[in-house]
Amino acid sequence: MDWDGKAITGTINPGPAAVPLTKAELNHNNWTVHLEGESKGTRYVIDGRIENLGSVRRSIVGTWVQGNQKGDFKITRH
Repeated sequence: MDWDGKAITGTINPGPAAVPLTKAELNHNNWTVHLEGESKGTRYVIDGRIENLGSVRRSIVGTWVQGNQKGDFKITRH
């Protein structure tokens, strides 16, 4: 993901199966993120909350929806 000072851009799963973000929002009041993308007829929706914001090892924790499948995820910066 990239931030140009106004908008979040990027891809889900960069590489040969990359899904471009079609929507990306950050709510700085409660540090939640909402991401959407679509590829080959499958819609992706990611909702999470940034945890340990001040840490270099901060995480985004939340839910991931891919088509009709749903699960939990945690991404931690290393």
